[in-house]
Amino acid sequence: MVASVAKAAPILVDRPNSIGNANNYGYLQIKRELGSIDVGKGLDFDVDLIFTSDPRLKPGAFGPGWTIPLFDSTVFEYNQGKVIWDGPDGSRRFLTIANDKEAPRGKKIYQHQGGDLEAVYDQRRNEYLITSKANSGWAFEYRDGRLVRFRLGEGTQTCRLDYNGRGFPKAIVADSGNEVLFNVEYNGVATPKLVQIGDAKYSVELGGGDMVSPDGKTPYKNYRVSFLTRLGNEQFTYSLGEPVERVIKREKGKNNNKAETVTTAVNRIAYSDGGSGSSWAEWEARSGFITTDSGANYDVKNDAFDPFLGYDMEQVTATPGNVSIKRYIEGEEKKPEQWSYNWDSGMRSYTDAAGNVLRKTFIMAPGAAYLNLRKIEKKNDKGDWDMQKSFAYAPNGELLREVDWLSDVQTHYIHDGDILRVVRDDQLVREDKFSDGKLTERLRFEDGKQIREVYQQIDGIARVLVLVDGKIEKINGFTDEWMIYRKGQGNWFFRERGSGLHYIVLKDGRVRLKNLAEGNLQHVRWIEDPTELSDIFNAITVISQGI
Repeated sequence: MVASVAKAAPILVDRPNSIGNANNYGYLQIKRELGSIDVGKGLDFDVDLIFTSDPRLKPGAFGPGWTIPLFDSTVFEYNQGKVIWDGPDGSRRFLTIANDKEAPRGKKIYQHQGGDLEAVYDQRRNEYLITSKANSGWAFEYRDGRLVRFRLGEGTQTCRLDYNGRGFPKAIVADSGNEVLFNVEYNGVATPKLVQIGDAKYSVELGGGDMVSPDGKTPYKNYRVSFLTRLGNEQFTYSLGEPVERVIKREKGKNNNKAETVTTAVNRIAYSDGGSGSSWAEWEARSGFITTDSGANYDVKNDAFDPFLGYDMEQVTATPGNVSIKRYIEGEEKKPEQWSYNWDSGMRSYTDAAGNVLRKTFIMAPGAAYLNLRKIEKKNDKGDWDMQKSFAYAPNGELLREVDWLSDVQTHYIHDGDILRVVRDDQLVREDKFSDGKLTERLRFEDGKQIREVYQQIDGIARVLVLVDGKIEKINGFTDEWMIYRKGQGNWFFRERGSGLHYIVLKDGRVRLKNLAEGNLQHVRWIEDPTELSDIFNAITVISQGI
């Protein structure tokens, strides 16, 4: 059973690609957002269907390459005293045995290098419980390496993951009341036909394709997602691409330091939405590295995961060490976009939106500051790195100082119990007050004005008062269903979460509705019977208390 588990920061469910259609290993990655499940307290958990060219991924319910990351999350011991956690966001975290803690009989305790996460392993039941020491209401429970329950915060629902007899995804169920939040229907036990999340339903059809398996030779005709239908007809087709040649340099053996040209089979996925939208991408069958897509060519260097350099896909490799990806946009002669990351040194370089190449260095030493940002640099025209910003931390991981090297401005963060003061060039620019770890008040100084934000909970509604030089400038209110706000003494505005519905409550009590579906104004009308919106008026009464 998951322990009473506030949301810990590490879970990033959007799984962003590193550059173009390449993820941080150099594999092709395509994401289809199926929707989100409501776990309570205003928290949602996204459920995605992901295609990846990772050759290590075993075929699942949706065919080779297709996966639902939440169901494929796992935790396992890969070396004595060390544990790998592949989280539902696709990230990988490492935990080591906690020698400073006495574990109960038959159990082991592991700690994340950053000091926040803790995993307790029950050897008899082969179960891991991963919790956050900083947040008592957050946990993920695994049995036999498979995620079976999770909870995202105090007061949220504990969600149970169910699997069918083949071990394929079946459902996500809220433990309280057994409400089904997500489910997959199958023809038999192995062929998915319908995916449902909330009110959204997706029809699924599987189809074949002439591809090559990860051994680089054998035909790979397994069925995989061909049609994914909700509002339109999304079609995926699979075929062979033209073989490619690439030059490799082996680091070991008799061919050490000698360039060698190899020819490798290429697989291709094409996508069509039934209208004008279409795209495609190709990757090496054996390595899985992306080679090209509809708009660009890719150059991937990931030696640790490259089978042409001796990598065995059956072995467990904790990290790839160093990955470098370059993306050459077709029709443009400018320098390629680039992304690289060194897992050992904590250095990550990338091309920003303006075309600049930046490098971020993260702290890799074990301790509370693990993975905190240490510095940001920018590559100049000579190829050297110019410092942009640097950061210093206390032993407990708290940020102490930030230096902007371009403007020669230093910002100090002074922690005094439940008060955090931010001082820039000897001037107080911000003061935060906390209670039980929660922000209750923020004082800012901007353009000669004193801006005070007060954070409160009133009858289940989160209220934020914004005062400028002592006068109320804005009122914000938040519930699970609504966002409420008023500027000055003007009209009240209500926005329904997850929809385009905006209500405007005028001072004379009339209510106007704007439907901004998909960001475009679709409909405007007056609400003839405002009594049907009693919840809105009750919320106004609540957040107006004491004002």
